[in-house]
Amino acid sequence: MIERIVSFSIQWRILIVMLAIGLVALGIYSALELPIDAVPDITTNQVQINAVAPSFTPLEMERYVTFPIELAMAGLPEQEDVRSLSKFGLSQVTVTFKEGVDIYWARQLVLERLIAAEKDLPAGITPELAPISTGLGEIYQFTVEADPDAARTYSLMELRTILDWFIKPRLRSVPGVIEVNSFGGQEKQYQVMVDPGRLVSYGLSLAQVIDALEKNNSNAGGAYLERGGEQQLLRGVGLIRNERDIENIVVASREGTPVYVRNIGDVSLGAEVRQGAATRDGRGETVMGIAMMLKGENSRVVAQRIDQRLKEIAGSLPDGVRINPFYSRSDLVDRTIKTAATNLVEGGLIVMAVLFLFLLQVRAGLIVSSAIPLSMLIAIIGMKHFGVSANLMSLGAIDFGLIVDAAVIIIENCVRQLAVRKRELKRRLEKGERIATIRSAILEVRKASQFGELVIIAAYLPILSLTGIGGKMFRPMALTVMFALAGALILSLTLIPALAALFLREPKHDKKSPEENPVVRFLSRVYEKGLLFSVARPSAVWAGVALLVVLSGLLATGLGSEFIPDLNEGAIAINTGRLPSVSLNQSVKMISMMERSLMEEEEVETVTTRIGRPEIATDPMGPEHSDTYVFLKPKSQWKNARSQEEIVERLAQRVKAIPGMNFTFSQPIKFRMAELLEGVGARSDVVVKIFGEDFDVMNSSAAKAARVLSGIPGAADLRVQQITGLPVLEIRIDREKIGRYGMNVSDVQQMIQTAIAGTQA
Repeated sequence: MIERIVSFSIQWRILIVMLAIGLVALGIYSALELPIDAVPDITTNQVQINAVAPSFTPLEMERYVTFPIELAMAGLPEQEDVRSLSKFGLSQVTVTFKEGVDIYWARQLVLERLIAAEKDLPAGITPELAPISTGLGEIYQFTVEADPDAARTYSLMELRTILDWFIKPRLRSVPGVIEVNSFGGQEKQYQVMVDPGRLVSYGLSLAQVIDALEKNNSNAGGAYLERGGEQQLLRGVGLIRNERDIENIVVASREGTPVYVRNIGDVSLGAEVRQGAATRDGRGETVMGIAMMLKGENSRVVAQRIDQRLKEIAGSLPDGVRINPFYSRSDLVDRTIKTAATNLVEGGLIVMAVLFLFLLQVRAGLIVSSAIPLSMLIAIIGMKHFGVSANLMSLGAIDFGLIVDAAVIIIENCVRQLAVRKRELKRRLEKGERIATIRSAILEVRKASQFGELVIIAAYLPILSLTGIGGKMFRPMALTVMFALAGALILSLTLIPALAALFLREPKHDKKSPEENPVVRFLSRVYEKGLLFSVARPSAVWAGVALLVVLSGLLATGLGSEFIPDLNEGAIAINTGRLPSVSLNQSVKMISMMERSLMEEEEVETVTTRIGRPEIATDPMGPEHSDTYVFLKPKSQWKNARSQEEIVERLAQRVKAIPGMNFTFSQPIKFRMAELLEGVGARSDVVVKIFGEDFDVMNSSAAKAARVLSGIPGAADLRVQQITGLPVLEIRIDREKIGRYGMNVSDVQQMIQTAIAGTQA
C-alpha cells in the first residue's frame, strides 16, 4: 500500500503539487473561520436561573424561591447536577447537563419546568434564564462617562439611562453578542413618597394608593366609529407621561372632594434599590457596560465587531458623554496569537537551520521545511471541522521536531543514496535513474519512520478519553497534535516524494555528500566511540541508567505542579472582601480609596472595580465583595519593576494599608477559571469545602482548617468564606393585635416592604 502511494505521488508529482496548493487555500480559509481565544473555555454545559426579589432576606429567598425552583429542576433528562445560591434579594439555581447536550434543548426543558414552578413562587417574582454565554463570555467592558471638559454635567441616573436605552439595544444587534449587562449607576424610577400622617388623616391605606396608580397608567382601544363614510379608530390614552400626571391621580373621594396623590405624598425621580456599583480610577462611581458573547462564537471577531459598533455609537451620543473602553478580549487574543506565531516562526527557523547544517543543501532543507506550514494547515482544517478553538493550549503543544521527523529521514536518505549512486556510476544521473533512486531511498526508510509517527499519535489517544474539565482543557491539545502528525504522515507519503522527484538533485561535488559533512563526521565519531564503550561495558551502562532513573525520581518529588501554565493577561485582578454588614455606599468609599492608592503606581494605566452584582447576576456577589481589575501599561513603559510579580507585591502593600478588607491577587481570566473549577466565589487556587447541617459547627471547623492551612509553607491570601454575620432587624407580627384592627398579615407585610424597599405599581 505504501509502495503504491509513493509510486503514484512520484509519477503524478505535478498533480500532487496542485493538490497541495488547493490544501493551502482550504487551510487559509479555515484559519480565517477558526474560533480564536486565549485559553480553552472550561465552563460546564449549564443553564442558570436567576430570580430577583429586592425585599427578601436570604432565608426567605431559600425557602420561598430557591427551594421550589430547585425541586422543579430535579430529574431532568441528561442532567448531571443542580446547585443553588440564595442571597439577599437574589436566588440563583444552576442546572448542569452532560457534555454534548444541545444547550437550546436543555434550556427548553428548564423553561418548561420553570413555567410549572411559577405557581409555587410568591407573587411578583418572575425567574429568568441567564444569557446563553459561558464563564469566559464577558469579552468587552466599557464605562459611560461624562466628559469633565463639557459644559453640562450628567448624573449617574442619566448615564445609566443612556446605557440602557441607547447603547445596549444597538450593541445587542452585533452578531455574536447575546447580552449587554449593566453595572453601576442608578436605574431611573418615578417614586411616590407617601406621608404616613397624611395617609392616615384621609383614612386611606397603601393598598388603595397602589391600586389607584395601577388603574391610572394604561391605554385602551375602543374599536372604531363610522363617520362620513370613513372609519375612525378609537383610542383611550391614559399612560402617565410625567410627574404631574402622577400627582393628579385620584386615590379616593371624601364628601365629594377628590383626594389626589399629591395630597398624601410627594412625587419625584428616584433610583431603584441596588446591590451593586462600579467605580474607576478612584473618581467614585461610574456606569459600566459588559458585552457578553454567545456561546461558541469567535471571541476575537466579536470583540472587534463591538469595538467598531461603539465607535459608530460614540458619534451620536449627547454632547459631553463618552464611551471609554477598558477591556477587550481581542487585545489578549492578539497578544496570544503574536506569542504563538512568534514561537512557531522561531521554531520553524531553528528546524530549517538544523536541516541546512546537516544536509548542506538548500533544496533539501526547503523540501523538509515545507512539511511545517502544510501540517499546520491540515491541523487547522481538522480543528475547524471538529470545533476546536485556536489557543495557547492547542497550538502551543505542536512540536516541529515531530512534524518534520519523517521528512528529514526521507530526504536525508534520498540525498545520501543520490550521492552514493553518483559515485558508483561516476557521472551525473539521468532523469529516470534519479527518480528510481529517490523512489528506492524513500521505500527503504518509509516503514520505519511511519511506525514512529503512528506510535506518537497513539500516545495521545488516552487523552481523548478525558471527561469533564480535564477533557475540555486537554482534548483540544491532543486533537491538534494528532491532526498535525496525521498531516505530516500524509505529506511524507505524497508531497515530500513528489517534491523530491521534482527538485532534488545529486550533489555536484563529493565534498558536499553527507559522508563528507564535517558536522555529521564529528557526530559519527562521537557516536561510534559511545557505541563501542556501551557494547564493551554493558554493566556500567545499566548501572548508570539505574542511577539516572533514581536521581530523576528524587528530583521529581521536589517539582511543583500546575493545572495549566499561567497566562500573562496584562492585568491584575484583586478580589476583596469586607464585613458582611457593610453598606454599598461604604464599600464604594473604601474601594475608591484603594483605587486612588493603586493609581499612584507608575506601571498602572487604569483601575476599575465591580462591587456587588450587576443587573443580570452573572456574578452573584454582595456589597461586601468586589473585583478590582488593575490594567498595566505595556512592559516597555515600566520604570520601577522588571516583572509582574514585583508589581503585585507593591500593590499588595498598598491594599494592606487600607483597614477592613481582605484580598486575593490573581488575573481576570484565571479568577474566572478558578471559580468555574471550584464552583464557589472564593477565586483561589485551592478551596476546601465543609458540608454539614449546623452553621456554627461548620464555621468552627472552617476556622480550624484555616489555622492548619496557614501553617503550610507557600500558602498566602488565606481566608474563610463569610456565610453569616449580616444583621437582620426582625418585625414579628402579633396576629391577635392586628385582628382587632381588621388587618391581615399581608397588609402589615406590604407596609413593611413599601416603607423601605418600595413596591412597584
